[in-house]
Amino acid sequence: MKRIIGLIAAAAIMWSVGAEEKRLPPLSVETEIAATVRPTHAYILFLAGGQGLTVSDALRDCNQKTAAVSEAIRRQFPDAAIETEIVNTGNRDFGNSDRDSFAPDVTRLIQVTIPADARRAAQILDIALRMGLTPFLASLNSFASDQLSCSGAIFYGIRNLDADVDRLCETAYPKLWKRAEKLAKLQSCKVVKLQELDRYFIHRSRNPIKFQSIAHTLPVDFYSGDPEKIRISLSLDAKFEVMPIQELP
Repeated sequence: MKRIIGLIAAAAIMWSVGAEEKRLPPLSVETEIAATVRPTHAYILFLAGGQGLTVSDALRDCNQKTAAVSEAIRRQFPDAAIETEIVNTGNRDFGNSDRDSFAPDVTRLIQVTIPADARRAAQILDIALRMGLTPFLASLNSFASDQLSCSGAIFYGIRNLDADVDRLCETAYPKLWKRAEKLAKLQSCKVVKLQELDRYFIHRSRNPIKFQSIAHTLPVDFYSGDPEKIRISLSLDAKFEVMPIQELP
C-alpha cells in the first residue's frame, strides 16, 4: 500500500514539474483609449489688487476688496466655495525692484468654485468685474496633439474620474482580449484569462496656468475652457495568462 501511495506521489510531482515547464510567461498587450466627459465644476479666477501709500495700506485695501467681492458672490451664490491666496506683496509692477518707481501693492488671487454651469460662472465673473477686480486671464498651451489650448478666466474641470475611467476600461477590455488572441495565435497559444491591468493617464493637464508672472494650479487633473466637455486619455497595459495549444492526435 505504501508503495502505491509513493508511486502516486511521484507521478503527481512529475505532472507538476511538466505543467511548470509548459507554463508560459504572461502575454503583454497595450492600447490607448480616449473619451470626452462632462465637467463637474467651474473655476472662476480673478485678482483683487490693493494699493496705498504704504504696504500696510495696500494690504488693508486688498483685504477690503476681497471681503466685499466674497460677500457679494455668497449673497447671490450661497453654494460657491471661495479660496484666496496672496500672490504679490510689494511693488505694483511685480518684476520691478527699482525703489524710485516703487508703488506699494498687495494682490490676492481669488478662486471661486461652483458646480459646472456656464451661465452662473459668467455671472460671478461679472460681479468681480463690476467691482473693479481684474480677471485672471490665464492661458494653457499644451504640446500634446490631443489637448486643445485654452485660455480665459473660467475653467471647467472634473473632480472624480473613477467612474469614467472604469467605463473606459470596460469598453477597452474586448479590444485588449481580441488583440491578445491574435498575438497568442502567432505563438500557437490560447488566452486563458486576464492576469493584470494597469492604467495610466496620458497628457493630464495638471500644470500651472499663468497670467502675467503669476502661476496657479487648478485642483483637478483634467480641465478645459469648454463647459460641455473635457477630453481624457488613458494608456492600458494588460497581462494575459496563455497556455500552449495541445496538439491534436
